[in-house]
Amino acid sequence: MPSPGMSAPSAAYPRKEMKGVYVRRISTAKIDSAVKGLELWTERARRARVITLVLVVGLTTAVIALLNLFAPPGASVIAVVFATIGLLLFGFWFFSWRTAQKEIAARRVRPLCTILGSLRDDLLPVRKLRMRYDLRAPNHKEKMTWTQTSDHGHAKIRYFDPWLRLKGMLADGTRFRVRMNSELKTKRGRVLHEKRWLYLKIMPPADRYSIDQAAEHFHLLVSAFDNEPALSGSAVVLQIAIDQLRGSIVIKARREDHDFKPEALIGIMRSTVNFLITQGRGQPDAEVA
Repeated sequence: MPSPGMSAPSAAYPRKEMKGVYVRRISTAKIDSAVKGLELWTERARRARVITLVLVVGLTTAVIALLNLFAPPGASVIAVVFATIGLLLFGFWFFSWRTAQKEIAARRVRPLCTILGSLRDDLLPVRKLRMRYDLRAPNHKEKMTWTQTSDHGHAKIRYFDPWLRLKGMLADGTRFRVRMNSELKTKRGRVLHEKRWLYLKIMPPADRYSIDQAAEHFHLLVSAFDNEPALSGSAVVLQIAIDQLRGSIVIKARREDHDFKPEALIGIMRSTVNFLITQGRGQPDAEVA
């Protein structure tokens, strides 16, 4: 199956950092084609699941028929029945495993398409958007960060999954960085709890906005997120900070019930930029002096 985003021959192909991990630099003009490529990959993944189901059912049925046909005359009926059940269980286990892998990837490609489509008109055309996305399962072995054995001998494992990285510049010169992570803890293969993290760093141009001036109205930034539809009515923990030394605004969001919707990221970013436009206009004190 082709890699996500590779819909047509292009110099902007995503580079595979490792299996399931893609790194890409994309211009604003090619975002639409990238989104189409990702959507095409999702559709092909859906078809692959259907084909896998058909193949599993067909091969299992064929093997069962051959088993019954060539079974020795003295073979026990019970043995044949158990062999048949075993083949069915293996076939459907294989299908479930393949489906789970594709569904995890598709579940991450869809919000990525929405994020790219929403950012397209806000980006500075002469700058490329950098992104890194990981379509591997959150509990992939390479994402293991901690393991321990319980008193009863059961393995406890913690995973950290940094599945999305974005870095770019908006039309007004504001730079941004986005990280979306998930963290889960398992015991005997079962998920005990899972956390999702959204990290956004906004770095406005010093010659256009004054971070010091914006910091004086910090309470307005906090209240802006209270009215954000994508965050209202959900168990989201927000941490907001204005770093006047480095000239940046940092927002960290955490939730445990389900994944962050792409509208949450876009809403937080636009609320922050609107706050800068309304409260940070003017020259910094150093330049005025």
